[in-house]
Amino acid sequence: MIRTGEAILCQDIERFPHVIHGRDALVAAGVRSLAVLPLRVDNTPVGPSFAAPGQHRLLVRDELLLLEEVAANLSFALQYLDKQDAVHFLSYFEPLTGLAKRALFLRAPESGC
Repeated sequence: MIRTGEAILCQDIERFPHVIHGRDALVAAGVRSLAVLPLRVDNTPVGPSFAAPGQHRLLVRDELLLLEEVAANLSFALQYLDKQDAVHFLSYFEPLTGLAKRALFLRAPESGC
């Protein structure tokens, strides 16, 4: 999923031909199907989002659409946090050298010890 960036839907984890780490524990817990959806930052897959329906159930189309929407929302939040970190860095540090800018030294000290 990380290499291709495509969602993977496995309706029967016992017969799925690819490696699933912890397959035996999932089967013992009654998990029958599994969906793995990519989380993206700047359209690059950065991690997986896993979803499994209740015990002994299969994922239906509406659930998959909802899971894709949740993964898209999580991806948007990750991208927002990434951009926020970049803005903070560029506000207080010189991007070429990584040295602190004057604004960092003039900033009021934060409360605390």
